[in-house]
Amino acid sequence: MALILSLPTEYPLETLQTYTLRNLDTNVSWPSEATFHGEKHLHAAGRIQIDVYRGKLTLSSDGPPLDVVCKIGFGKKAKDRVAHEASLYNGKLRHLQGVYIPICHGYFVGDADGESTGCLLVAYCGEPIREMLMRLPPTFKTGLIYALVAIHDAGVEHRDRGSSEYLGVQWTSNNYRL
Repeated sequence: MALILSLPTEYPLETLQTYTLRNLDTNVSWPSEATFHGEKHLHAAGRIQIDVYRGKLTLSSDGPPLDVVCKIGFGKKAKDRVAHEASLYNGKLRHLQGVYIPICHGYFVGDADGESTGCLLVAYCGEPIREMLMRLPPTFKTGLIYALVAIHDAGVEHRDRGSSEYLGVQWTSNNYRL
């Protein structure tokens, strides 16, 4: 079960960076080979090298590609952080996927540029909230509270709740996903 990642570079004249990673979970239904084509670099962490990309995940030639977010950590510390997040998605938060949190499409590992690498793929949930919380509609704020309470009740503390940079929320049909 391999994932081929094609990520945009910082410099427009360079070609895409391509990595092949593998899924270690033998219980997952996954094609023998899937591809992620990064279209937009969303975020880069400072000291710990974790990059976030939005792009398309192609699982087969038959179906349409999925709109996903790829969080990739380069180096042991970054890989461990991404692995921890993946373990939450696939453990305590599994029952909230598609309701209050994005659907997790898998966690992949390998080596990229000689560094240990971990990659988490989740469904794209929308743009980060850029407005102050007090300016948002009451129904939105209520849904946001429901999502945070559900995550907390599952035994997880969402540490980035104060930072709108990381709070992408999809708000449709009374479903709120963080």
